[in-house]
Amino acid sequence: MGLREAQMALHIIALVLMVPTLAWHISSKNVAAISLLTFIILMLIKGLVDASVWGIDDYLNAWDGKVWCDIMVRLQQGASVGCICSIFAIGLNLYLILRADEITASWFAKPYRKLAIELALCLVTPIFVIAVSYIYEPTRYLICQYSGCQPSHSKSYVYILLYYTWVELWSIAALVMALMNLIVYFKKRKYASDILLCTNSGLSVRKFARLLGFCFLIILALFPLAIYRLYRTISTATSKFDWKETHDKLLWPIILYLPYDPLQELDKWSYLCVAFLTFLLFGIGADALAVYKKYLVKMGLGFLFTRWERWRSNRERPRIFGPRSGGSSESETLRTNSLDTKTSYALHTRVIPDAHMHGSMSDEFEMKLYDMTIDSPSTVNYDDSAEEMLYSRKEYRDDSVGSESDRKLIERILANDANSEGEEFRTTINYSANV
Repeated sequence: MGLREAQMALHIIALVLMVPTLAWHISSKNVAAISLLTFIILMLIKGLVDASVWGIDDYLNAWDGKVWCDIMVRLQQGASVGCICSIFAIGLNLYLILRADEITASWFAKPYRKLAIELALCLVTPIFVIAVSYIYEPTRYLICQYSGCQPSHSKSYVYILLYYTWVELWSIAALVMALMNLIVYFKKRKYASDILLCTNSGLSVRKFARLLGFCFLIILALFPLAIYRLYRTISTATSKFDWKETHDKLLWPIILYLPYDPLQELDKWSYLCVAFLTFLLFGIGADALAVYKKYLVKMGLGFLFTRWERWRSNRERPRIFGPRSGGSSESETLRTNSLDTKTSYALHTRVIPDAHMHGSMSDEFEMKLYDMTIDSPSTVNYDDSAEEMLYSRKEYRDDSVGSESDRKLIERILANDANSEGEEFRTTINYSANV
């Protein structure tokens, strides 16, 4: 596999991983994180196109990239600033939550104002950088082998002032904000859980720690890169800036093709690293898995999650329902010390024979009832809960003959009808643990 194929494969994998992660943050209404992931996804799309189109030996005769490159080189400059701005916005939100004072109350009191401030922090500076980029661009863009579309800029201090100043300022601000978060967190670490709960932030201590660590890691990945690029630009910059010379009408339409330069690839690899890091931190948690399941159910693919949960539950816990076929009238008592609780209680359930169920529905109900017993064992009405779950399924709202017979069967089982099909029995599970 060559460099082109490797880059294409990595970008495709990163894009696939970013989509569910973005969906999770959208469900959490985390504006700053949504902005950050949007910038990263745009740059991953650009990197994929760059590698596939210009990652060949004969890149000089490849597509000239008109319109596409005009848009992407400006988005690239905006994204390099926008990622840092978004990290600062994430850090600011965490800091205001941890303060737990009147400023925190004011921050969450008006959601629309909070939304407007976060959008301004994430988007105003990138839009400004994109708008003024024409001032220091002598040509439309450059095309480099493998790197594809790259912005063209004059070697003057105007470029440093209008572009790199913002990158460095926001990087320093984001780093300071992350350090302030770390200091406040250690000062209030004993009360962090209560603070996060009382502010209705939707964060747990674990989520907060992940977000804070994420901010540090992104800053450590992008800030040194920005410093290095600034050093290279300053070392070749001149103090002279001439508008007419920079914006020569004869030079503007010329598209320059440059050979492969590993230094031009730094941005591409940094975005790939950030994408994989983001997924590892936010894409495999319990909350993220719940969001994936919701979207799979909407797409009609919920059975994939159900099968996976059934396999996992069979490995991690004793079964609540009885045998899958045939049934048994004998009661069983299963004991486990896997639950960290001092309570002991009995859960009474019934067998619902497989012959009269659609697919793995009994496993689904079993999983839900099991989760309910863990959350609130003393308040669950299992009969009502089972009936509610059964009738919430579309299969039992249909008017088909098969569904009608299933409905009647379930009604008999739930009504404790001794003459119902499939022998009914109860399994008693005593959960007890001595801590």
